Amino acid sequence: MKNALRFNDATLPQIRAANPDSASWVSANAGSGKTRVLTDRVARLLLAGTPPQRILCVTFANAAASNMQNRLIQRLGEWSMLPDGELKAHLLELGENEDTLTPPKLAKARTLFANALETPGGLKIQTLHAFASSLLRQFPLEAGVSPQFEAIETHESNRLRDEVLEQVALVRQPVFDEMAKHASFAMLPVLVDEISANRHLFQGAASTKGILNLFGVAKGESIDDLARGMFRADDAELLASLMEKLEIGSIADKKALDKLSKLKMRDPGAADLKLLESVLLFGGTAQTPFGPKVEKFPTKK
Repeated sequence: MKNALRFNDATLPQIRAANPDSASWVSANAGSGKTRVLTDRVARLLLAGTPPQRILCVTFANAAASNMQNRLIQRLGEWSMLPDGELKAHLLELGENEDTLTPPKLAKARTLFANALETPGGLKIQTLHAFASSLLRQFPLEAGVSPQFEAIETHESNRLRDEVLEQVALVRQPVFDEMAKHASFAMLPVLVDEISANRHLFQGAASTKGILNLFGVAKGESIDDLARGMFRADDAELLASLMEKLEIGSIADKKALDKLSKLKMRDPGAADLKLLESVLLFGGTAQTPFGPKVEKFPTKK
């Protein structure tokens, strides 16, 4: 590529990544110029003759999509007004080959701004959610959704979930009380979200056989059988090693040792699993309810 400009070591990788002749994977820190690279790449695609409606840019955040769109429109607008010499300098900075910057190509660069504005629906620079919504609106029957569906915001979804919980607590108190036995107050919203995400599993009347199949439990298996299957062959050896350390640990460690000494590792059951949980997991009111005590247990280093 013939280019009269000399680029520094930081700019060269950006120009290579913005070159539309090859696929690129960019990994860089915040503020290192990723948005500029993407904007440059789109500009060069347009300059190479790619129709605006054939280009799709997907981001995670609305702010990023808006920022990128504004930058691109601003650049194309500047190109439309520049004289030949300044426009050529801009395109060389972009990494364009000097030999290809003919008067027809410069004239074409000046038309990109109008072409982008006249593209039906505008330049497709949007968030992942907006892109997914547009696909669903194009193919509602195939996706099994109503053509008039509306995407719900997270805060609105949380508000509706809390209303459902409150309604269940008021109208179906026995059901709510049963749920509360198995989930802390902090975990209830998580439980409702899980039920909502897997609502297809709740269609039709529940049966014992169906529930057992869903969780991979064989008919006749007891709670002790299930708990026994969670212990590995080398767990007894691992726990014995742990107990040696607890014996020379803190007061809290020695209390844990006292609990663990009651384990029946030769024939473990549900009671032994519950005992292990009480030692190795946080309680239901912790910041991470029933989470593992990683780097917190034993308490003595």
